[in-house]
Order: sequence, then structure tokens, then C-alpha cells
Amino acid sequence: MDLQDKYQILASEFSKVRGQVTVLKKAVIDEQHKSQQLQEDINKKDQNLRRNVQEIETLSFLNTQLKSRLEILQQELNEIETHAKLKKSNSNKISQAHAFNDNVLAQELEQKIKQYETIQRRVYELEKQIGENENERLTNRSVIEQLQNQMAEMQESHQRARDEYERIFKQLKQENELLNEQVKQHLTEQSSSVVSSQEDTKTTDFAELFSMFVSSCEKVLAFAIKSVCDEPKSNTSSENQETIYEKINKLNNVLNQLFQRWANNLSQLRETAVAIIQFDSSLQTTVEQLQAKIIEILTTFQTGAIIHCDLDKNYNDKLCLEYELTASPVHLTTTDECILAALRKLASHEQLMAQLIRENQTYLFESEKRHKETLQEGESALMNFSDDSCQQLRDVHKKQILYNAETIGTLEQEKEHWRLEYQLLKIKLEKMRDDHSKQIEELKDKTNQTATTNEEFDEIVTSLPIIPTTNNERTHRKASDPPSEREIMIKQYYSQKILDLETKLQLVNGKGIAFYNELANIHQRLRHSKDQEAKCRIEIEQSQQELTKMKDELATTTKGYEEQIATMSEHLASMNEQMTSQNDKIDKLQQQLHTNPKDGKKGRK
Repeated sequence: MDLQDKYQILASEFSKVRGQVTVLKKAVIDEQHKSQQLQEDINKKDQNLRRNVQEIETLSFLNTQLKSRLEILQQELNEIETHAKLKKSNSNKISQAHAFNDNVLAQELEQKIKQYETIQRRVYELEKQIGENENERLTNRSVIEQLQNQMAEMQESHQRARDEYERIFKQLKQENELLNEQVKQHLTEQSSSVVSSQEDTKTTDFAELFSMFVSSCEKVLAFAIKSVCDEPKSNTSSENQETIYEKINKLNNVLNQLFQRWANNLSQLRETAVAIIQFDSSLQTTVEQLQAKIIEILTTFQTGAIIHCDLDKNYNDKLCLEYELTASPVHLTTTDECILAALRKLASHEQLMAQLIRENQTYLFESEKRHKETLQEGESALMNFSDDSCQQLRDVHKKQILYNAETIGTLEQEKEHWRLEYQLLKIKLEKMRDDHSKQIEELKDKTNQTATTNEEFDEIVTSLPIIPTTNNERTHRKASDPPSEREIMIKQYYSQKILDLETKLQLVNGKGIAFYNELANIHQRLRHSKDQEAKCRIEIEQSQQELTKMKDELATTTKGYEEQIATMSEHLASMNEQMTSQNDKIDKLQQQLHTNPKDGKKGRK
């Protein structure tokens, strides 16, 4: 008991650890998915950040260029203002000439200032977006670090649970080996007792059932002998009837001899059954003796089959002769028919039993070697119990279920047959009672009319079974009663069965039509679903084609925008060059202006 308790405790711990391992595995997988998603988000944010940084760099470059240009222009303006202040008094013509240039430069300056403001706003927005992206990146990194720490902790706990699982598994394996050794010892100790008990139970059950069958056969034999002994003697004067009675008497003598032979055969069968029950399973010669007794049973069954054939033949002849009699009582033919049916049934059952014993002789009564092999196989099955053995047990159970279903079907058929026989016999008995009561009433009426004494009435009642009826009544019974009543009963029963079967057939046909309509609807739905599937596939292909087209258009548009940006940058560079050239021209003009007044002064001097 201590070992069993330990085994149960270890099994419970093993199941707990196994459940924890599965939970930890699921948690690790979920965290891995989360970390992958976060990594993908970080990659996307990095890409956006790089794009923004590139835009900032381009804008900063443009900003520096504009700043340098503005500084240059501011210096030029300052110089121009200083020169203008100094040369206000020189000439109004020069101021008028430079007024137009000042207006142009002022407009350009305003435009550049507006561009600078827009660039500053864009730079501010991009810096703000970069800050937000940096914050998100930092938060995502912190979340990733937390998840990595949790994942490391879970992996450590998973490793600990796995180590504990391996330890418990090894411990359970060792204890299982010890239990297997103990079970082996226990099985080897009890194998001999199991073999003996199995053989005893099998042989005793077979022998008891066989003795019950023999007792039922003896009952039928007693009824048959009684019916032969109780037959009435002939009271007719016609030669034809006397010859029929003589033939019946000869057949009765033959039947008595056959009954004696059958009784001897049944006594032999009973002796073999008693001998099988009294066998000692501890002896080594038990199986050989059982095989010898089974051979004796088969030989007695063969002789019994011959006897049954003779009985069937003689009873058929006797029934034909009884139907030809005019003064034979009704109960005589009915009892002979019942005995003949019972004999035929017993003969069929004896043939079935002999066939079963002959077919299963090697299986039922093999040597003890097979029992030892089965026990060894049982031990090995207990030692090496696995999924395969479970599957084999399921197959065996399925076979047993099928065999039981077949036996149940055969038993149901036999039950139906005997129920029909019982109903027919019941109807015959009721009709015989009605006829008997009618005959008694007729006799009572006759006795009242003729005023006979009580003694004569008793003699008439006692001699009622052998009272000869008139030729018309006898010919009417002979022509119609025994076969027609039976045929009518059978016809009524089978007509009722046919009506029931027709109703069942109509129900089955209705169900079949309903199933057919349902299948047709399902088939139509399947076709419709297949058509929808084909349409969906076509739509998916079209959408994929459109998607590829859109991707191509996007690639072309991106290329176009890149080309436009390149051209714009080139245009800006050319504009810068033009501005520098214009500034150079302005400088030259200013120098010329400075030189021209000096030359005028010199000339004046």
C-alpha cells in the first residue's frame, strides 16, 4: 500500500508539473509573438526617423544656403545704404537708376524671407515628430527589455520544471520496474491455479449445458412414447380402414424400437456429460481424456442423426396414414404434428452442436501449452502496456460486440419462429376446446332427448375420443379442417406481417424520398458554392492584378517625384548661380558708378 500511495503521489506531481510546463510554453510563445511585433514596430519607426532625418538634412542645407545668401544681400544692402548716404548729394540720377534695382532686390528678399519662414516651420514640425519618435523608441526598448527579462525568467522556470519532470519520470520508471517485477512474481505464482480454475469452469459449464439439452430431449422422448402407447384401436369394419390400422401398428412398433435406440443414445450422452463434470483438472491426462470424450459425443451425435432421420420418415408415413383414416381423433394428428416438429428442431440443434464442437474442438480443448502461452502473453501485455495494446483490446471488444450482435440476431429469429409455433398451437388448442365443448353439448342434448341413464352418459363421454362420426363429417374434416385451418391461420398471420412490412416499406420510401430531396438540395448548394468560389477566385486574381498595377504606378510616380526633386534641386542650383552672376554684375556696375564720378571730377578740374 505504501508503494501504491507513493506511486499515486508521484503521478499527481507529474501531472501538475506537466500542466505547468504547458502553461509556461504557451506564455513563452505569446511573449515571443509580442516581442516580434514590437521589433517590427521599432523597425518601422526607425525607417520613418531616417526619412525625417534625411528631409531635415536637405532642409538644413537649403537653410544654410539661404542664410548665406541673405547675409550677402544684407551686406550688400548695408554697403549700398552707406554709399547712398554718402552720395545723396552727388546726383539724383544715380538714385533714380538704382531705385528700380532696390525694388527688385526687396521683392526677392521678401520671397526669400517667406521661404525661410516656411522652412523654419517645417524644421520645427520635423524636430517635434523626431522627438515623439525618439520617445516611442525609448518606450518600446524598455518594453522589449521587460519582455526579454520575463522571457528569461520563464525559460529558467521552464528548465526547472523540465528537470523536475525528468527526475519524476526516472523515479516513476524505477518504481514501475519494481512493480512489474512484483507482478511477474505474482503471476508466476498464480498461473497454475488460474489454468486449473479456467479449465474447470469451461468444462463444467459445457457439461451442465449439455446435460440440460439431454434432459429436454428425454422429455420429448417421453411425450412421443406416451402418444404412441395411447393410440386407440380400430373399431371399423371396412377392409381399407383395417389395412391402414395394420400399417399404423407396424409403424408404431418400428417407432418403439427407434425410441429405444434414441433412449440408449441419450443415456450415453448423459454419461459423457457426467464424466466431464467429474474430471480432475490437476491430472496431466485431463485434456486427452476430454478429447476422447468429445470424440465419443461426436459419434453419438452421428448415430442420433441416423435415428432422427428414421423417426422423421416413419412419422411422416404415419401422419399420411392418419389423414386417410375416417375415424381418427383430431388430437392424435395434432400431437403427432407437434412431436414431429419438435423432433426436427432437436435434430437441427444436434447437428448445429456437432458442427460447432467439430469446428471448435482444437480451440476448446488444446493442450496446457496454449494456456501457459496465453498467461505469458498476458504477463507481457501487463508489462508492456502501451497504445498498441489498447488498440488491440479495442479491436477484440469490437469483434466480441459483432459476434454478440450476430448471436442476438439468430436468437431473435429463433424466438420469432417459436412464437409463431406457439400462436399456431394456441389457436389449435382453442379450436379443439370449442369442438370438444360443442360435442359435449350435442351429446347432452341427445341424452336429454333419449332419456338415457347416467351410466350410459358416462360411457358415451369416456368413449368420446373414439366415437365414429358420419362419413360426411369425416370427409369434410379430411378435406378441409387440418390443412385449411392451418393454412388460414398462417395466411392471416403472414398477411398481417405483409401489411406491417408494406407500411414500413412506405415509411422507408418516404424517408428515402426526403433524403433524396435533401441530397439534391445539398448538391445544388454545393454547385452554387463552387460557382461562388470560382467567382471569388477570379475577383482575387483581378484584385491581385490591380494591386500589381498600383504598385507599378506607385513605383513610376515615386520615380517621377524623385526626378522632379532632382530637377528642382538643379533649378535651385542654377538660380543660385544666376543670382551670384547678377550680384557680380551689380558689383561691377557699382564699381563703374564709383569710377565714373571720379573721372567727371577730374575732367572738370
